[in-house]
Amino acid sequence: MRWRLEPIERSRRDWIVDVLSVVLALGLGVGAWAGYHASDAPAPPDWLVTVDLIVGPLACLALWLRRRWPLGVAIALMPAVCLTTIGSPAGGIALFGVAVHRPARIAVPVALGYIVACLASFALWPQPPEDPLWVAIVFLVLVVGGVMAWGDVRPRPARARRDPA
Repeated sequence: MRWRLEPIERSRRDWIVDVLSVVLALGLGVGAWAGYHASDAPAPPDWLVTVDLIVGPLACLALWLRRRWPLGVAIALMPAVCLTTIGSPAGGIALFGVAVHRPARIAVPVALGYIVACLASFALWPQPPEDPLWVAIVFLVLVVGGVMAWGDVRPRPARARRDPA
């Protein structure tokens, strides 16, 4: 038996949504990167900035694969969320895809993984002294919860209703 990857068929709407997802993630990520570096936060280590500039855009481009593998892309982007500011919005978009296409028993552990990855990023990236950590954690939980709720109430595609895994 030969394993073969069939090309995914995208409608015009799918193309538009996929391109906008990549562009939105990249735009928000670059904005987050610029905002972080313009703040009075202590400078991160040089290796972390280099990883951010390389891995962040690649994480945004990985969103192109989320239509075929929503769960796999979301899990693969967790380290990018931890290590990059540019790739963090891509993680949110991937998490939304999991919330839409997978049942809660699968999506909730992925969301918890994202919370852990973001908490690890707080340890790696020095935070501005005027921003209390508890505010960032509350904001993080609200954003992840909002993404999950939005993905859960959005009508599921027929394929996701048929395929519970």
